[in-house]
Amino acid sequence: MTLTFVTCLFHIYDINYDNNRNIAWRVERFKELLHTGINICLFVCPVLHPFVKCLEDTHENLKIIDILEIDDLFIYKETKRHEYTLPMTRDPNKDTDEYMILMNSKPEFLNRAIDANPWNTRHFAWVDFNLTHIFYDKTTSLRFIKDMGSHRWKHTCFHIPGCWNPYTNLNPRCITESIYWRFCGGFLLGDADSIREFHSLCISKYPIFMRTYRKLVWEVNFWTWLEANTEWNPELYQADHNDSIICSISPSKYCTIL
Repeated sequence: MTLTFVTCLFHIYDINYDNNRNIAWRVERFKELLHTGINICLFVCPVLHPFVKCLEDTHENLKIIDILEIDDLFIYKETKRHEYTLPMTRDPNKDTDEYMILMNSKPEFLNRAIDANPWNTRHFAWVDFNLTHIFYDKTTSLRFIKDMGSHRWKHTCFHIPGCWNPYTNLNPRCITESIYWRFCGGFLLGDADSIREFHSLCISKYPIFMRTYRKLVWEVNFWTWLEANTEWNPELYQADHNDSIICSISPSKYCTIL
């Protein structure tokens, strides 16, 4: 295997915003990823640890890297240093403070997984815990994910799926008051050095964003702002919240051209 996948599972809702997507449903979706045989690093909170501990005991391709609370994360600590509000256009049941904080912590989870690196890979990918629910052709997409685990990825790369055009800074409300789907959010892939650079950039610029806008937003909005206001230039491929989030990566990113 050449690629380590990274994800997390945290208890952030006292009441489920969707009864059809309870913890049992989420674990079943995660098992669909796990059964492909890809190597997965998992971060989990103490409350939900019992739901996945049995999976680690029976699957050699799953490693629980850390059991931690949401307030252990950098984004939580930094956010709470500021007076802020949430976007006006959002789902108040789903898009809570804790949800926004957890989404913005994806670079930190990736960085922690690189530190641990239990399978000694050079490349890492973020994958949302229950990503498979957006697939229409689940068999094909899961096979594609399985194959990704052993591709020979380019030595230096940072691939991320996206839907919309770049943000232009002309209207800050585009990124402070509603979601901006420049990036899909549920998946990204890169080499360890590129991901570490991305994490460092987030750590250094997130306080500036919070001081400037005093808004706790989705991670895709913050990343959109990073692209527009820093030298961060990821390799974006066109995708949407369906199978294309995985399957639209060009073979040129992992194949040798003869």
